[in-house]
Amino acid sequence: MLSAALVTSDAQLSRVLQDTANASRSLQFVRVFDLKANNWEVARVCSGLGLDVVIIDYQDVDRATALSEAMSRSSPNVARIGVSSRSEGYHSTMPPDLHGWLPSRSIERLDDVVHVAVARRDRVSQVLVPGKVFLFLPAKAGCGASTIALHVANALANHLDAKTLYIDADLRSGVSAMHLNLDPPFSLRDALARSGRIDSTGWNELVVRSGKLELLCSRPDQEGPLPVWSEYYHLLDFARRRYDAVIFDLPELLNVATFEAARAANQLLLVTTAEVVALKLAAQRLADLAKAGVETERVGLVLNRYHKGDAEISEIERVLGVQVSGFIPNDYRVVQRAIYDGQFASAKTNVGKSAIEFAAHLLGKPVASAGCWRKLFA
Repeated sequence: MLSAALVTSDAQLSRVLQDTANASRSLQFVRVFDLKANNWEVARVCSGLGLDVVIIDYQDVDRATALSEAMSRSSPNVARIGVSSRSEGYHSTMPPDLHGWLPSRSIERLDDVVHVAVARRDRVSQVLVPGKVFLFLPAKAGCGASTIALHVANALANHLDAKTLYIDADLRSGVSAMHLNLDPPFSLRDALARSGRIDSTGWNELVVRSGKLELLCSRPDQEGPLPVWSEYYHLLDFARRRYDAVIFDLPELLNVATFEAARAANQLLLVTTAEVVALKLAAQRLADLAKAGVETERVGLVLNRYHKGDAEISEIERVLGVQVSGFIPNDYRVVQRAIYDGQFASAKTNVGKSAIEFAAHLLGKPVASAGCWRKLFA
């Protein structure tokens, strides 16, 4: 959960907001201050609480504005959200000094408003640290996105010496553990549940290793409620600070929680084959990402199991309206043998070579070209 403080003199508003926050599972109020308290004292206390969010009641506009200004100086990395307990509200739009605005008639939208405010805070104050996040998303199940994501993660860690984390975010499948014959004692669900209070000691218990690569696997035998976006937010914030690269492997459909990974990603790699159905679904996924606000320049298209008899790459680009960044050659037997052995495909194979080249491009490093990658990612 994100930690928050509430500043209000309205007891009823305080109860409603706290009940709504508890129901969302994304926000927890750790302190409630009276709006009539000294602004600088409230700001001083808040700065020592390690807050993610502060919600300020704008029933007294002058006091609320002054407190927001004090908070912006003492705690610039805290997302500031305004709410008005007056039924008519004070603003029809968000005041410019805030990251979010919650009309009193829309309290049930608290979780959405917090999510947007935190994203805006990150952009304005550049809270996110520079570790790179690469998200792999299949156009449809069976396109091989997980195989590519795993091999690229292995190439980053064990061939290019980048400190790398692979996250298997398909909670119902656990493909990475199956591929490498792993039996992880903990899983992504465990990491998400602890994400707001994670430390290095606890983290080392959660991940498993393959050479230098660290993996956070999923276990399909685990049940529980679906994770919420704030858990992914904390997890990715921790991982960015610890790793040079984070490979996030998602199932084909995003939900509100996993979209947090898409928002945080430096690049989103949509993996498809050249089959007609897969390409049609790739077009749908691209449209969904654009509708959700993902910038086109952050999205790359990867063709898996591609061979000369497939549709021309130029034609695929024309139909989908996006450039094909590269392709993985069809090497079915090599991949199946690697899975059977619980290993990665050898760096001497076409799959292994193209994965290393792909990984090098993601990091902006020069590498001997196998001719599979046509665009250098930013």
